[in-house]
Amino acid sequence: MEEASALYVPSGVQQEAHVCVADEILYGGTAGCGKTVFLRWDPVITQIYDWNGMPGEHTRYVEALKRGEEFQSKGWALHIRRTYPMLLQTIFKVLDFAFKVDPGCHWDAENKILTWTCGYRIQFGHVQKEEDWRNYDSNDYTHLALDEVTQTLLVQFNMLRARVRSGDPILRQKLRVVLASNPDSPAEGRWVKERFVDPAPEGRQMLVETVDMFDGTKATNTRIYIPAFLSDNPDKEFARDYEKKLRSLPRHIMEARLFNKWDVVEGAFFEYEWIPSVHVVKPFTCRHDKVTCVECAYSNGLPNHYPRARVMDQGYKAANPIMWFAKNEDDDLIFYREVTYNHDVKSEKDRRDAQMVALGIKKVEQEHGEWDERRKSSKLTGPADYQICERRGGMGDTIEDTMAKEGVYWSKSTKNRAAATAEILRRLKDTPSRPGAHPALMVFENCTQLRRIMPLIKVDPNEPELPLKDDNGHWLECLMYACMYSLPKAEKRDRRSVLGDDDDDFDDKKKSGTKALGGYGS
Repeated sequence: MEEASALYVPSGVQQEAHVCVADEILYGGTAGCGKTVFLRWDPVITQIYDWNGMPGEHTRYVEALKRGEEFQSKGWALHIRRTYPMLLQTIFKVLDFAFKVDPGCHWDAENKILTWTCGYRIQFGHVQKEEDWRNYDSNDYTHLALDEVTQTLLVQFNMLRARVRSGDPILRQKLRVVLASNPDSPAEGRWVKERFVDPAPEGRQMLVETVDMFDGTKATNTRIYIPAFLSDNPDKEFARDYEKKLRSLPRHIMEARLFNKWDVVEGAFFEYEWIPSVHVVKPFTCRHDKVTCVECAYSNGLPNHYPRARVMDQGYKAANPIMWFAKNEDDDLIFYREVTYNHDVKSEKDRRDAQMVALGIKKVEQEHGEWDERRKSSKLTGPADYQICERRGGMGDTIEDTMAKEGVYWSKSTKNRAAATAEILRRLKDTPSRPGAHPALMVFENCTQLRRIMPLIKVDPNEPELPLKDDNGHWLECLMYACMYSLPKAEKRDRRSVLGDDDDDFDDKKKSGTKALGGYGS
């Protein structure tokens, strides 16, 4: 028998995760940071052996033998991957070290269960189909490990973690839910980022969720994101060789797997074009470093002379996003504000009808100097879904009429998904290298919903040249309407990244670009 410490020396980040007491732990990071090794050893470190001052199952077994008593551990770990073939190397490596540490282990190849001498079990399973979580329903587990968890659906995670429980008073204090993943994920795995990373992007911050109990008291569930990097791997030669391979990957995948960027979604429609580090910008500031300045004629992070407009995709039972955008001298579009109504409402009474949405727009624009108090109307207009002009049922005001009564006016949107998609792609690809120049489409940091959905837009399987219409489509529709509304006129915009950066040519195009700013409210 070999000591576990002779076979596994955890890195600093691995040790940090092993001793962490959060109810849910995401060990997330770059390729080669040791996440899968951490998962393989975690049930051994935290439940089979002594952990955080509490006896492990091996110690309890040995002490029982000394007293002449029998002991059968009730500990049961479940190690999950999306498919069984993904488990093969993990199973092989766990068996390799398990029989060295405990020659009395028994391996049940049919059920994929490893039983240690003390009775502790490690089971390997998969959830290839959405309903496969039911294979583990009604069971009790003391340790749940989900490797490459972004390949797992949220419903699978929720139902599996609900099975982590124990009637054993010692194991009940050591229950573990540990997850590991690289940042790049399929769209259905973005819940991992939203649950663990978005609330605390730098990680190492305990997130606390309070729940109400039947007896009137409150309890808490905790979770944490522990980021890890290739540089955390103690094998420096391995790390150097692996870095060389990672740097040859496509840019967006390389950034995810080498720099721990969580904004990459595999197979997304804008997978290559949407670059958060390029397209997401801070509000602009004047020479006094202010986003609003009377002296410099700045407001809302933009120079006052930039024409502005707003766009809406109307919804009552569905999300109703409104976005405000501007255009600079180079024909670049800048989305500088967003508000979304009727999204994630807690109850039906929280939904806003057309009049309430108009009043909400009025309040926002009054606060930001975009409302004409004398005329009692907005200074802006812009495109909205043409359905707001329909008089359904043949009676009453249209949505457009209702909003106009409150001083909020719209123009009809141009609905051409193919043309709008082409225009979005053109703008996303126009990312100039000229110092001080901007991309053709910019999104301010405060536009959280637009930033959220851009990497989540999927390809339409029936029309692969178009994005799929799904729950994220409301914000995408706004982007499409705005791009069609803002198409340049006869003059061509300055495609700096393609044509080069000759200064004289740039100045001429800058002048002509100003002529193409029609169609905006003032």
